[in-house]
Amino acid sequence: MMVQRHATLALFIFSVLANALTLGPRSKSSEAEPHRWLAKRGELNRILIVGGSIGADSHVHCTPHQVRRIDEDIAWMRKLAASAYNFLLKEDSHTTAAYIAWFGANNADRETADRIREIYDGIWDLGNETDAYVGELEPSSGAVVIGCPDTTTLPLCEEAVAVGIRSKNLVRLCPLYFEQSFDYEEQFKSWRMWRTRSLTGAEALLHEMTHLPGVAGSWDTVDIAYEEDKCLLLSDAEMIQNADNYMLFALEVRANPDNAAKQIDMEAEEAKYKIARRLLAEGSSPPVEAPAGGPFGYPGMWIGNQYAAGRFPPYGYSNWPPPWC
Repeated sequence: MMVQRHATLALFIFSVLANALTLGPRSKSSEAEPHRWLAKRGELNRILIVGGSIGADSHVHCTPHQVRRIDEDIAWMRKLAASAYNFLLKEDSHTTAAYIAWFGANNADRETADRIREIYDGIWDLGNETDAYVGELEPSSGAVVIGCPDTTTLPLCEEAVAVGIRSKNLVRLCPLYFEQSFDYEEQFKSWRMWRTRSLTGAEALLHEMTHLPGVAGSWDTVDIAYEEDKCLLLSDAEMIQNADNYMLFALEVRANPDNAAKQIDMEAEEAKYKIARRLLAEGSSPPVEAPAGGPFGYPGMWIGNQYAAGRFPPYGYSNWPPPWC
C-alpha cells in the first residue's frame, strides 16, 4: 500500500491483508514496441475501467476527467515499461549502473535480466489506454480492471494512493492518486539533474501492475521496502522481489539513460553497489547549496526526514554521507 506521508511529496508504502496491495492519452504512443522472443508470463492484455453510463451507479465510478488522467498515466506507464524492456535487451545490460543499483550485483546474470524483462513486457502488453468501460470493479477475462473509490467507500483511501487486489487483478485508484505529479518531463529532469522526485501516476500504476499475477505471472512482486533510500539498501535477493525497485529502475533508464548504461567493472575490489550509485549520480548536483550545518536529505523524504516549510527537496547522491545509500 502506498500512503501519503506528507501532503506534497513523500509517500510510504505498506502491505494490507493477504491479497491487497496499495501504492500510493487516448492517442497511441510513438514508443518503439519491445522486441518479443520470450514467452509471456502474464495473460492480461488490456485495461478496463469502471465508468461511462454503464458504471454510473457504481461506488467506484471514475469520472470522465479521472478517466482522461488515467489514460495519460497509462501511456506514460507504457513508455517507462518500454524503456526498461528495451534497455534489458542489450547483452551487457545486467552489468550496468542502473541494473546493479536497483537489482543487485548478485543478480547480474543474463537469465535473471531476461526474467525481469518479461515483467515489463507484460506491462507493455496492457496497451496505451483504457480499453472499455465496465459496470463494476470485478474480475474480467484478459483484463486489469480499474475503479475510483472515495474515502467513504474505501477508508484506506484516507492515506492510500492506490490499492491493488492481487488475487483478482484489480486496482482501485484513490482521490490522492489524482493529486500526484503529471509533469513527466519535469520529473525526469529533476531525477537526472538533482536525484529528487515526486511520485507520478505512471509510476504508481507500474508499481501496482508488477504485483498482479495476470501481468507479471508467477514472479509478481511484493512490498518489502519503499522510497529510493530504502530500496537501495535491500539485499540483492529482496531487490528483485520489491515492486518499487522495478518502478525506480524504469524511471532510471528513462530519465537518466546515459548514466544508467555505464558499465560496472565486476572485477573491481570496491563494492559494486557503491560504484553503481556513484555513476548514476554523475553530473547531478543539489538544487541549492545546503544551509550551514544543515542535515543531509534522502530521496523521497524532506530534509532532516521531515517536511520543512521553505526548504528545498533532498540532495543528490554525490552529497550523501557514506555508505552511498
